[in-house]
Amino acid sequence: MASNPEILARFIDECWNARNKSIGSQLLAPDYEHYMPGVDQPTVGPAAYQQLVDSFIAGFPDIHFDIDDVFGEGERVCLMWTASGTHKGVFSGLPPTDNFVTIHGVAVARIVEGKIKKIVSMFDNASFTNQLNAPPEKAAESWRATARSAG
Repeated sequence: MASNPEILARFIDECWNARNKSIGSQLLAPDYEHYMPGVDQPTVGPAAYQQLVDSFIAGFPDIHFDIDDVFGEGERVCLMWTASGTHKGVFSGLPPTDNFVTIHGVAVARIVEGKIKKIVSMFDNASFTNQLNAPPEKAAESWRATARSAG
């Protein structure tokens, strides 16, 4: 059986990089919750999370996540990542800029019996917004709209 850090690393790689739409139903708990900066309510469930992923891929078709480090003990796992991609499509109402963006982040997860129950993602939202040349208030609303459409 895979370790919890291996489960989280596999999920991120297959979901985001391999574009495996079935990995969520395999590795996410039915009541999975995902939290991220600028969004008041969590995204709940594998299908809603996949909608969130799809919205990012629509805006950044070449998005790729590099796993910088992953470690954990028991149910708690921490994954440090770097994501990069080119803003080629509309992303939450923001028109394409053709800007290549890079953001660094951390995902803290709780994994129980091989299923990811919860991920709290933290990343530099201000840097992301600046790289898109978006006004902060527009970017914040874009995040909320993306999360609402996914949830």
